[in-house]
Amino acid sequence: MLWTEKYRPSAVKQIRGQDVERICSFVLNYNREKHKAILIHGPTGTGKTLIANVLAKELGYELREINSSDNRGKEEIVSVLGNTLNQGSLFGNKKLILIDDVDAFSSGDRGGLKAVSELIKESRFPILMTANDVDLEKMSCLKNVVEYFEFKPIPLLDIFEFLKEICHKEKIKYNENDLRSLSRLAGGDLRAAIIDLQTLTENDKELKTSEVNNLDVRYHQEEIYNLLVKIFKTKELKLIQEDIDRLNIPLIDMTKPSISSVVFGNENCLSYYLEENIPREYDNINEAFDLMSRADVFRGRIIRNQHWRYLVYVRDLYSCISLVKDNRNIANVKYHSTKRSPKNNFKLWSLVNRRRWGVADKVATHSHISAWRALTEIPYYSIISRGFDFGEIGLEEEEIEWLRKKVII
Repeated sequence: MLWTEKYRPSAVKQIRGQDVERICSFVLNYNREKHKAILIHGPTGTGKTLIANVLAKELGYELREINSSDNRGKEEIVSVLGNTLNQGSLFGNKKLILIDDVDAFSSGDRGGLKAVSELIKESRFPILMTANDVDLEKMSCLKNVVEYFEFKPIPLLDIFEFLKEICHKEKIKYNENDLRSLSRLAGGDLRAAIIDLQTLTENDKELKTSEVNNLDVRYHQEEIYNLLVKIFKTKELKLIQEDIDRLNIPLIDMTKPSISSVVFGNENCLSYYLEENIPREYDNINEAFDLMSRADVFRGRIIRNQHWRYLVYVRDLYSCISLVKDNRNIANVKYHSTKRSPKNNFKLWSLVNRRRWGVADKVATHSHISAWRALTEIPYYSIISRGFDFGEIGLEEEEIEWLRKKVII
């Protein structure tokens, strides 16, 4: 048996992480309410559908559920929903109407949501509606008809405490740090957290660190892949910005800048995923990389001045990469992480610095200073080299040519 069913709340007070008093008040005092329906909106796994089921059971109401994905056309909605809203209960009980996933109506279903908004004005029964996204243009016809009520992601502590209770009841061995990691990975989705816990522990009744870490990697890979699909395949700017805000990996690499930008310490950043995959998706990459370069200006300001508020500009610039494409690439592109992995840093460091250190060593020997000081003064030697022959102190022709061209800041 799925634990999501086994540990489903049986009373309103058992629902975690949400303030459900307003929903209860609306149903109980329906005849005195201004609106005929409440639209509960928020991410998946936060209890939007659950509250209707639990409330109906607790109050003894007959629950009539209509899933909008099953009844898309205007005629079907008028027929099914219209009859449901106006017919009394078969057993003489009070009735609660649930219209689930109302944002699933296709924008091509002409009159679908408009028909819903007209029908609910005349309803004899309280109506609860659910949606993930209420900002879609097609949802605007409901704004003056229903009351909006937001269900926010379940707080991490609530998820952790609930998973802890399940572990005790199921006699599961666990480490609290691993359980907190599992709670964090759910991203406010309690249902997903319960499913993950059951999947990882149902065989040997133990939550293992290695399996939680593997799950963490898979979550990040799926998360970044889904975001890249939205950036490269759509122009839904607002949705992309929201997904970037929820991202569990850094937007930019905050590794302290070293002698060269090819050497860095954190490959798991959105900036490197975009850098690697823009050429795979776009024919004209100039505008996309121009946005990347502008974002890098803000990265530099963040590092220098610790002005973290600039991250919002980085987010917006990365989001706008979705808008620069002329046409969507219909090919199924496999996205990759950066090839400039930190695992290759030692090799890259050697390649970048071999000539630099060679010049510094020779200058240091001749000038009786440390090699490190000579390395820091190379910009000055670069300027001096235009009027001084460094061949006299043992520099080879290639090193002199490099020195004359290289002014390092």
